[in-house]
Amino acid sequence: IIGTLMDVSEEIEKRKRIEHERDYDLLTNRYNRRAFERIAQDLFDRQKSKLEPISAMLMMDMDNLKFINDTYGHMEGDNALMIVSMVLKLVCGPRGHFISRYGGDEFVVFANLPDDDAANELCAAIEEKLEKRSIGLPYALKMSIGYARLRKGETEESLGRRADESLYEIKKRKKVDRV
Repeated sequence: IIGTLMDVSEEIEKRKRIEHERDYDLLTNRYNRRAFERIAQDLFDRQKSKLEPISAMLMMDMDNLKFINDTYGHMEGDNALMIVSMVLKLVCGPRGHFISRYGGDEFVVFANLPDDDAANELCAAIEEKLEKRSIGLPYALKMSIGYARLRKGETEESLGRRADESLYEIKKRKKVDRV
């Protein structure tokens, strides 16, 4: 019986390790895009049945990662990504929001926010924490953050498209402000 329990325990641990490697980004230890796609569908299915409400999707893109990589090297760029990931966990994690590294320097958060003010407050909290975490670094950590609030009957794809459009409006404004 003891040998059988050890075999089962080892198999369970092995399965957990494989699932973690499948679902998590190696660098940031946040959900990867594959897991995002699967979990997002599950969240939307539960949203429809009112088991787990989500009301907003935030799409984020690091500002100037290419500059960091080109100026300080890719290891420092990786460090910047890890810091951003940590800040998202510190700000969004305790609130129960779903965080994913969508790819490259992009992150996505699903959140249950009651209104636009709450979404703007969350964006501001992320930006403020990044600014504080930038102290002592030779560069500023900044994000462009766009969001969309879920509309009744909206699909995951439509919400994602609107959040992405919002992100790129923010990025355009930042480019205009720099000129």
